[in-house]
Amino acid sequence: MSLVRYESAGHVATIIMDRGSAHNALNNDLCDELRQAWLRFRDSDDRVAVLAAGEDAYFSVGADVKDFPVNMWHAVPGLGVELDKPVIAATSGWVVGGGFVLVQMADICVASETTRFIYPEAKIGTTAGGISSVLARMPHKVAMEFLLVGEELSVERAYQIGFVNKIAPKGQHVALAREMAEKIAANARTIAVTSVNGRPSMRTTFSPMTIPPIVVCFHAHIPAKYATAISNPSGATCVSPAKTPTMTMSRKAAPIRSQKPARG
Repeated sequence: MSLVRYESAGHVATIIMDRGSAHNALNNDLCDELRQAWLRFRDSDDRVAVLAAGEDAYFSVGADVKDFPVNMWHAVPGLGVELDKPVIAATSGWVVGGGFVLVQMADICVASETTRFIYPEAKIGTTAGGISSVLARMPHKVAMEFLLVGEELSVERAYQIGFVNKIAPKGQHVALAREMAEKIAANARTIAVTSVNGRPSMRTTFSPMTIPPIVVCFHAHIPAKYATAISNPSGATCVSPAKTPTMTMSRKAAPIRSQKPARG
């Protein structure tokens, strides 16, 4: 019996964890099937994925302590399978331990008002490395409290600190996540020009093929002429570093000129 369902419609994949008998506890079989789902999504024409659970009371209770997975990282988007397409986590009920890591590695989170986050590993005395990146996904001190104290993070608090994008009424989180995914999938293709080991690297994401791509140069040191050279063959428009010096849009303050006191 399959533990993961993959549904595709309108260039949106809905990946559903369906090990309801164990509240989606992550064992080797579930982790393997999640990895296969991420591979299918990566290689498909689907442009956005929604990760959800087959029951409302539990998104996932985390690692299966009775059948502890040796390959849990396989299940995590961006870790088990490198992705260049966005993932939206649609959560409800308890999101525990390794289940929380699945959500933190998603790009967007739409949470039911019933969602309850907890990472109890501090009480258990074991953890895995994937959780460390939570420090880049919520304020440092909030993350440290969440990890070290091991108490529940409410969905309202998660929304306040930016970990959750939208809170949905009970039972509507998947529909709201799919609605957002459809909007993303309908957008233009983006070619991101970044720097990898000091050399420009181009990555193409989802797109309706009728719309020309947009090239964004994320690092100011990439010459505009280089970005134009790699984008022109496909009819793209380049947003050059010359026009956007940095992605942070920082502005240099005007120098303060000292004024000599007027002589009387």
